[in-house]
Amino acid sequence: MTLTIRCTDENHTCVVGCQQALPSWEPTLRRPITKYAMTKNVFIASAEPYSGKSIVSLGLVNMLLGKAQKVGYFKPIINPDPNEKKDVHIDTVTSFFGLPHTYNDSYAFTRQQALKMFEMEDQGALIDTVIHKIKKLEETHDFILIDGSDFVGEGTSFELEANISIAKNVNAPVILVVSGDHKTVPQVLNAALTIWRSFEARELQVIGLIVNKVQADQVDSLKDFLSSQLPATVALSIIPEIKNLDAPTMKEIADHLNGKIVLGQERLTNQVDNFITGAMQVPQFLNHVKENVVIVTPSDRGDIVISALQANLSTNYPNVAGIVLTSGGQLDKPVQRLIEGLQTVVPIISVTTGTFETTAHVSSIRSRITPDNKQKIQLAIDTFNKYVDVHSLDEKLITYKSEGITPHMFQYQITKRARSQRKHIVLPEG
Repeated sequence: MTLTIRCTDENHTCVVGCQQALPSWEPTLRRPITKYAMTKNVFIASAEPYSGKSIVSLGLVNMLLGKAQKVGYFKPIINPDPNEKKDVHIDTVTSFFGLPHTYNDSYAFTRQQALKMFEMEDQGALIDTVIHKIKKLEETHDFILIDGSDFVGEGTSFELEANISIAKNVNAPVILVVSGDHKTVPQVLNAALTIWRSFEARELQVIGLIVNKVQADQVDSLKDFLSSQLPATVALSIIPEIKNLDAPTMKEIADHLNGKIVLGQERLTNQVDNFITGAMQVPQFLNHVKENVVIVTPSDRGDIVISALQANLSTNYPNVAGIVLTSGGQLDKPVQRLIEGLQTVVPIISVTTGTFETTAHVSSIRSRITPDNKQKIQLAIDTFNKYVDVHSLDEKLITYKSEGITPHMFQYQITKRARSQRKHIVLPEG
């Protein structure tokens, strides 16, 4: 394919044509590479939900802020909770680091909007919008972290293609994140190599692969196997499972169950590591109390509630994270009056669902890193710094060389150039 550019200064018109039509999606036009070429962005991608990508993005922003004064954070496609006004991870990253751009500048489309554009085969417009928003951020920032989609919920099949195409069109180096949660070593290897090959097949430069949530006894074997399969150009890091990062807080449990806070509002950040059903006699119940446990019990079991609060105060028992009262009932007035007089009260939440259903819901809750949980944010950053090869990633970002330009990026660049020179651009269909 030969590209020709004809500029007529007299008429202030640039005509760009080619001997064959440029496909609208991804093919690359080669351009000279400067010896010290350097990128202004990096793309984080996964191909599965709950990969722990948020740990990587928090760690990377923290790393980049040590190298650049102004760092931006951008999610091309977001999937916010219907009950929340903002995408929780955009809110977490931008508020914690005080990034100097607005929420609306931090994303391009919701997943519903992006899916509709794919169904209407309007991917080109999606790519053009993403390019414009990223380039707008680049005008006022030294570096942009681009965070791929999250693959949570239904209708996620288009997301891998969208992530690959966005990364391709903005010429971004890619860091891949794979989850090792509840997987065997062969399963993790297959997932890691499959996503790496998917990006490499589209001529994207993968500079890092991070395997997250790996069982401690699998770390060494995974590192050996993957090191033998991946080229030296890919920085490999293995993050073991950190239970404190996956543990929900009492606030998350209250939000997930749509519960009412009865008491203990000030301790909603309590971490939950275990849960039990308080439907037994007190002696048996006390034998099952574990560290940071949440007790799910009917509201008429005042004996269980009082025993749980006493166990939390006792040096002979583990900490109790909170109590969930089921079936919409209330504590008996004498019991509530007794509890209100205590100096230390764990969160007590009331829900309308029954004990069995509530217990099932609690066991299925997946924790998120939220803006109000500074302790978990710092733990994520510390985990990244401890287990990720930060030096190697930094070197690969500095030495990254963009190997091409797509038609969408080419059109953006010449249009911008022409506008700055007050020229008119003609891009023929064929």
